[in-house]
Amino acid sequence: MNDMIEKLKDKDYVRAFGLMSPEERECLKKVGKENCLCFHGGQWGDPYRSNACFNYQFTYAIKPDYQSAPEFVDLEIEIHMQQDHTSWLGVHMTEQSEFLPHPFTHLHCLSSLPEFRCFWEENEDNSGYILNKAFWMAGLVSIKRDEGHKVFARFQNIHEEKL
Repeated sequence: MNDMIEKLKDKDYVRAFGLMSPEERECLKKVGKENCLCFHGGQWGDPYRSNACFNYQFTYAIKPDYQSAPEFVDLEIEIHMQQDHTSWLGVHMTEQSEFLPHPFTHLHCLSSLPEFRCFWEENEDNSGYILNKAFWMAGLVSIKRDEGHKVFARFQNIHEEKL
């Protein structure tokens, strides 16, 4: 989808909405008219002032500064101290993870969420996710944290704004 978005940002590539492929039209619809420029009457302008539908005769391009939502959300597994002085491993809700059921979601609940993909540990050179460092057993999280590794829960970003 990101490749399609980059193509549709190129004003030299785009053509009339009605001549675009079904995939290109669907991509523009998901991005939303408010994130597009419209070529009509010999100039590029803001199509948002016109009706909500894309016009098959007009040419649309995605605004150059448009950024799609990330494909994944990675949340660091943290220790959360409760008021009763017990502590739990889990993740805190952020703006990117409003899909979480609670402000702090316990580790044992994470793998049952539909967005959950895996746990992963940061490698030695801090370059992030490596497939062979991914794992799916919550029981390994505390072991890896005790070894000094940062451990993350990875979620598919299925609750993006429109994409």
